Amino acid sequence: MRNFCYTQFQKIFIFLIIYILFIPTLSFGNYPYNPYVPIDIWNEVEPYFLPINHPIKKKLDRIFQKKRVTLTEQTFVEAGFKITRLNRPFNAVVTGHKDLKGYLVKVYLDSQFSIPEWQMWLRRIKGIETIQHCLDKHQFTEFILPKKWIYPLPVEPSPPLNEAYSRKNFILVVEDMQILDHKKNAKAYKEMLTPNLLNDLYTILNECGLTDCIWIGNMPFTKGQKITFIDTELFHNGIPEFETLKKYFSDPMKDHLDKLINEKAFHN
Repeated sequence: MRNFCYTQFQKIFIFLIIYILFIPTLSFGNYPYNPYVPIDIWNEVEPYFLPINHPIKKKLDRIFQKKRVTLTEQTFVEAGFKITRLNRPFNAVVTGHKDLKGYLVKVYLDSQFSIPEWQMWLRRIKGIETIQHCLDKHQFTEFILPKKWIYPLPVEPSPPLNEAYSRKNFILVVEDMQILDHKKNAKAYKEMLTPNLLNDLYTILNECGLTDCIWIGNMPFTKGQKITFIDTELFHNGIPEFETLKKYFSDPMKDHLDKLINEKAFHN
C-alpha cells in the first residue's frame, strides 16, 4: 500500500513539474499560447490567425519579438511604422511598414484605453466573409475584398504592470488594396459609378446591412478601378442611410439611387 501511494505521488509530482515548465510553450495552430488570453477566447480567434507559412509571418515575428513595439506611439514609430496623423484615443492605428510591403496593420497600442481588440478584429474578418458570400451569391465582379487575419502578439516582452498601459494581445493584418486617395476617390464616385454598378452596390449594402458604408472612404475605389470594402466591422446592422451616401454621386446616379429605394419600398 505504501509503495502504491508513493508511486501515485510520484506521478502527480512529475505531472505538475511538466505542467509548470511547459504550459507556457503549448501551441495551438503552431502559435505559442498566450497565458494572458483566456483559453476560450484563444480558441475562438485561432481559426483566423495569420497562417504560419504566410510570407510575412517571419517578418512580423522579427518586428514584434525584439521589443514591446505596441507600447506607445513612440515605440511603434521607432520600430519602423508610420503614424501619418495624431492618433485619436479611441481610434486604432492603421499603417504600413517598409518590411511588410503589400500589407497594412491595424493596432491598438498598450498606451490606449482598455478594449477587447480581438472582438474588433474578429468582427472585421466576419464582415469580409459576409460581403464575400454576397458577391459569390450574385456573381458580382466589380468589387474586390482585402484578406484579413489576426496576428497574436508575442507573450514577451510585456508592457509594464501599471495603470498607464492596457495590454493588447492581437493585431489585425490586412492586404493593402491600393485605394485611391480622398480626392481621387470622390472623383471616381462622380464619374465611374454606372447604373449597373450602383445596382450591385445597392444590393450589397442592403443584404449585408453595411451601415458604415454610407461614407465612400469606407468603400473606396482601388487603383484597379474596383470598389473595395475596408471598414467591415458593422454588418447585418440595419438599413444604411442612403441619403448620406447620395451626396457623393452625380445627379443621374442620385436619381437612379432614388429609383432603387422607391422600388424596394414598393416591393416591401
